[in-house]
Amino acid sequence: MIRKDFFHRLDIVTLFLIFLLSIIGIVFVSSASISVASKIGLNPYYFAYHHIIYMIISFIIIYIVLSLDWEKIKFLSIIGFIVCITLLVLIFFIGTEIKGSKRWIYLYGFSIQPSEIIKPFFFICIAILLEAEKFLFSLILYILTIGLIILQPDLGMSILITAVYMLQVFISGISLRKICILIGIFVLISVFSYFTFSHIQIRLNSFFKKSEQNFQTEKSIKSFINGGFLGVGIGNGAVKNSLPDAHTDFIFAVIGEEGGFITCVIVIMIYFYIFYRLIKNIHTKKTINILDSYELAQYGFIFQIGLQAIINIGVTIGLLPTKGMTLPMISYGGSASITSAISFAILLAINKTDHSKKIKFYKLISNNKKIFNLV
Repeated sequence: MIRKDFFHRLDIVTLFLIFLLSIIGIVFVSSASISVASKIGLNPYYFAYHHIIYMIISFIIIYIVLSLDWEKIKFLSIIGFIVCITLLVLIFFIGTEIKGSKRWIYLYGFSIQPSEIIKPFFFICIAILLEAEKFLFSLILYILTIGLIILQPDLGMSILITAVYMLQVFISGISLRKICILIGIFVLISVFSYFTFSHIQIRLNSFFKKSEQNFQTEKSIKSFINGGFLGVGIGNGAVKNSLPDAHTDFIFAVIGEEGGFITCVIVIMIYFYIFYRLIKNIHTKKTINILDSYELAQYGFIFQIGLQAIINIGVTIGLLPTKGMTLPMISYGGSASITSAISFAILLAINKTDHSKKIKFYKLISNNKKIFNLV
């Protein structure tokens, strides 16, 4: 049963738009996954059924998270981070290798990708540490997390987490010297990954040299040409028959072919409007210049989801090398769908929470800052 206070202070418009994205995902994943399932001997609607289940679970999670306040979210995030770090270690022993990477743990017919699920918990833990001015501890957490993910290897996820972490550090008011240290660490990790992992070299070299290795991108671009303005119709696309990841990484190509340019624009506009509303909510409720942990977390989540969508769309139109990045709330994938749901739910929950008492406390600290400095 829905509680009487469930809709109190809830951003109904944003919640509806998230639901709309999930419906678009169900429609196009169902269309894109039929040929994929048939090729590997599964029921044609195997992925469609699973994706619907994932979406149901995702909205149950959204409902649960929306009932939590910020303090409970922080506590559960710390526990979630510890669990995910443990899984990232265990994955090297019990994980399943697919396409040269160990990213998944299979349990009872379902796969878990710890590097996906850890994202929201990691960003909240970083926000807590940065609010407490514990930059060194946040850097240790970052190196630990990135180190385990890069060893899988998963460069795309590492880049995403690094970008969001650097944004959180930057807006927290950290010194320029520490930001330069972060940039240096990122450059070193990138160079190390390029010369250590062969598949990363292949992807980058094929992108810049336009070799035969980037056939996925070429097929994807052709799908947008075939789709034109209105598309060929749902179920009538051809790109899904030749793209092995049409229902996951290249779902936007299927949308472009079957839904046309107009549907692609609608999807992009939905994302933009969601981000606009979320950022507007932060600035509307902000009354002081000090960034609290919940505000650092909000900016982190918005940037993470936005950057993930940009990377996915950029790959499908040939602007970026393939990275294995899903489109939030649209692409197939249990871990990806649940992680996106958690991120959106926390954003909505933070906006529901009354932070007035905490703001008053920080106003007191801010007003007496000169006194503390003199002491």
